[in-house]
Amino acid sequence: MRMQELVVGLVVFSCSALLVSCPQNRCGCTDLVGDRAEFKANIEQAGFVVDDRGQLACVNPVLMYCEDLLPCALGQNTDTPYAIFKMDPETTGFYSWGFQLRPDEAIVFLGKTPPEAVYFSLTAFLNIRYYAELQEAKMLMANLGDSLNHLTINTSGSADGNPFDADTVVIVTADRAAETKVREALVAAGFSPCIINTMVIPSNTVRLGMDLQDDRLSVIMRCAFIRDQAAGNAYLGWGDEPAVETISPAGVIWRVTPNTSPPDQPVDALGAPPLRVRGTGQPEFDLWPDVEALRTAILDFYPDYEAEELDTEQFLAEGAEAIQRGINVLAPCRDTIYLRTHGRFELAEGEFVVVYGVNHAAAGKALYNNAVIYAMDPADDVGFPFEPNMEDGDIWRAYAGLTSINSEEDMQGSAQAFLPGAVPLNDCGQELLYARKFARTCDTAGSVTCTAVPPSPCDRIPNQEFQVAFRAYVEPETKVGPAYTELVFDRVIKFTPKAAVR
Repeated sequence: MRMQELVVGLVVFSCSALLVSCPQNRCGCTDLVGDRAEFKANIEQAGFVVDDRGQLACVNPVLMYCEDLLPCALGQNTDTPYAIFKMDPETTGFYSWGFQLRPDEAIVFLGKTPPEAVYFSLTAFLNIRYYAELQEAKMLMANLGDSLNHLTINTSGSADGNPFDADTVVIVTADRAAETKVREALVAAGFSPCIINTMVIPSNTVRLGMDLQDDRLSVIMRCAFIRDQAAGNAYLGWGDEPAVETISPAGVIWRVTPNTSPPDQPVDALGAPPLRVRGTGQPEFDLWPDVEALRTAILDFYPDYEAEELDTEQFLAEGAEAIQRGINVLAPCRDTIYLRTHGRFELAEGEFVVVYGVNHAAAGKALYNNAVIYAMDPADDVGFPFEPNMEDGDIWRAYAGLTSINSEEDMQGSAQAFLPGAVPLNDCGQELLYARKFARTCDTAGSVTCTAVPPSPCDRIPNQEFQVAFRAYVEPETKVGPAYTELVFDRVIKFTPKAAVR
């Protein structure tokens, strides 16, 4: 069973990551993992109070939306389970995702990274901001810079080049003094500097504090295509059935607070780390003629259908733009690109869409790429104190990922039905193009591979309006998402039987 079928979808936040530790592969460390109780005693002796109630909670946005716990399903990636830093176990629903942070305190994760996977990351977000002049709060879900991903995180496996199922420590803070004292307490407790990471919350952007007008933050873990499903389920705390929330046993999350009155700002603020630069200068446009040939072959393959070519556009601004404009960007991550079909389309029985283009992973521009079909039905009366401040809409919509096709499981061989023997290959013999159908009902006798749109998961999602979105995660050379300008955009054609349009 595919990992994405085990859960309708999950959501997580992303973060601004500064790695303050010894360089990977040069630590010369043998004893890497210390004693948590000793760390707690050390940091308390240094004048801090420890709140040890934090949990790594795996959350399912689609089920949360179905149960009226979210105003939308947040455009979740169906290939990616999500986990959040849940600092108060008593909170439920969307408010459990966020927390506030004093200027002088830190959040500390001590635990394991996910089992072997194609990708995982941690990202920090500015989740909710209060606007005093409007007397209202807005959901922004704006990433605070780069993610800490499996290619950049320091772990007990870093020296061997294996970041999976490894011990790690992540310090989330805006304050240099807090970071220094937490690090010193960790090292004194036996934790090697080689496994310690610092995620900087930039105080020049974020309003730190515990009052109403101060920002609420989130930290989210993404992990895609865990190789061993049993190990993945155990890591995520999953049972036999999808759940709104499960608790991962992978680690602990502690809030570490000085036992003094909080300052208005960090006394010595950590600077925001530089962003990783997208792009290598090597675009995919040598494949443009091949994509055009595939397009022609697809159109010729269905002479009895009317074809409508849907426009593909860039989707989701990055966090810095979202903060400046006050828009909701649904927790994006700089480790990927976001494309989508413009507007929305319906999909009657007998109609289908063909999704096609460059397999960006096979082309070397990503670790994996996918196409997700979303239910985009208007939301009913959500009852949330947030306006639908999406860039392109004045109403809430479901944004519920239903299923995907992806480079790990679906794309190889899929273009042969349209270009038999003529699909270009990379140096490893992998096909560089893909083409696959999304339909309500798939014809198993046909030569074209097809993914069925699953039934609605709940009454709140009637599955009447749709959109297709595309991601391409992490260009290996840059350790961040590829540059939009170097990719041939994925494409979608909708087909309707000619008899139905007469």
